[in-house]
Amino acid sequence: KHKKLITTKDFIDSFVYLPLETSPDCLIGANPKINLTENYIVVTDQNRCLLFDRNNGRFIRQIGHYGKDPDGYKSTRGFISESTKSVYLIGWSNNLLKYSFEGKLLSSIKIPNHSNNHTSTFVIEKYTYLKKDLIVCNILNINGIQNTLLMVFDENGTEINRIPNRKTGKEHKPVITTGELNFFNSYDNLLYNEIYNDTIFHLVSDKTNPYIILDRGKYSVAKGKGIPEKDRLTLRSFFESGKFIVLIFTMSDNSKYLALYNKTNSTLRLSEIQEGILNDTDDFMPFLPSDIFNDELLGSIQPLQIIKWVGDNKSAGKSVPPALKGGNSINPTDNPVIVI
Repeated sequence: KHKKLITTKDFIDSFVYLPLETSPDCLIGANPKINLTENYIVVTDQNRCLLFDRNNGRFIRQIGHYGKDPDGYKSTRGFISESTKSVYLIGWSNNLLKYSFEGKLLSSIKIPNHSNNHTSTFVIEKYTYLKKDLIVCNILNINGIQNTLLMVFDENGTEINRIPNRKTGKEHKPVITTGELNFFNSYDNLLYNEIYNDTIFHLVSDKTNPYIILDRGKYSVAKGKGIPEKDRLTLRSFFESGKFIVLIFTMSDNSKYLALYNKTNSTLRLSEIQEGILNDTDDFMPFLPSDIFNDELLGSIQPLQIIKWVGDNKSAGKSVPPALKGGNSINPTDNPVIVI
């Protein structure tokens, strides 16, 4: 009932396009995670963490490296913290390795109660930061009776608090299901949402508070209730600025929706999006945000997408941003173009 076309002009003032430098030293792999900080663009793919200048897209350095030596990490499945100017990557000994943006290994942080034992039911999926000096992780309920949802610990490896799991049930054989909980950083707030719960919670060190309640009605995803596939609506992304809340949902048929809530006049609009939000701010390609830093939304475009768009929109040549030089200098194997 709130459906209405949403375009970028409704909530985006302007775009900056940054082609990331492409060289043998900084080739980015598939499905990278991209973070924005005050001075840098930090890109992690399956094996590497790369630092680029956010003013010009120039490659600066690789942070850490994959390997079993003392300075090497096991996985890039960590997080970036602007507050500590650090990158946290997963080590080999139940630990997180903390690297500075200058590439120096600063410390090894022991993860409390964690074990590499394959029989352990204390399995961590994601990590993020809480304020400046606390780390949060979510615990997968792999056997149905895991009573911990979130664990908070400090950089000394000391457990601070646990948030209980309200959805325990009967014990069953271990099954690992990922993607049921998402973290969202909004200014200094850490928010989280479980796909089977309409509430987005605000996490502080010792408790959680309801932050926003999303009344999905008949589209709610009730665990174990056998909801028809076509009626399942799942929150994927949450972005908040001083004036707007932007929510991206997917349906079970992979259709995608954008909800825009204006906090100043309490209005809600909803629009189906495919490749992204119709861009009438500068009339270039559709925009799909993947992260937010303060009031700056972040996205990326693959070179092949740009080449195809330029080929399909010959008459729109003037809309190609100057930074992309008309798209003529872009090669299909180049690194992504960052959109801010």
